[in-house]
Amino acid sequence: SDLKSVVEELAKEIYENGEQKNQILALLYHSFYLALNGEYVKAKDLLLMSKIHEQIHLCDPVLQVHFNRLLVQLGLAAFRVGKMSDCFELLSEIISSGRGRELLVQVFSKFPVNEKEEARRQMPFHIHINVDLVEAAFLVCSIILETPKIAACNMNLSQCNSVNKYFRRMLEAYDRYVQNLCL
Repeated sequence: SDLKSVVEELAKEIYENGEQKNQILALLYHSFYLALNGEYVKAKDLLLMSKIHEQIHLCDPVLQVHFNRLLVQLGLAAFRVGKMSDCFELLSEIISSGRGRELLVQVFSKFPVNEKEEARRQMPFHIHINVDLVEAAFLVCSIILETPKIAACNMNLSQCNSVNKYFRRMLEAYDRYVQNLCL
């Protein structure tokens, strides 16, 4: 609780006296800290009250990366507290894009504009977020949320329009794999 009060005091100081970019960064870090330490509801409320999600596409790329990292951490926090629909919503954009590592700046982009700038933006290895873990949490949420929809369609995925495309691709790939094993 001591560290929590220090973080909140420092964040409050930056909110009141910092420049706009530093205020946004403090908000992202503060919410990330809360999500990482089991305070999912507080982290989500802090993010929603700030309305940063409405204007993040106008911010510089560094803030966008931190926002993506916050979304992933919020998704994992939602998963830990059993809020599967929240987890699914938070992680779907990052995972469904197929560029999770790139959006979190954990690998070089395929078409770097400036290699020096790209290397400078790269996240150090010790603060990487395990994208495989994120994908596993997303797929577990997908299974929990999509299974009733699939069952309602009599297990025919081609007739189910409501099933998430990424989950559908993964499920179809698994079905093909199992069929190939049986042959």
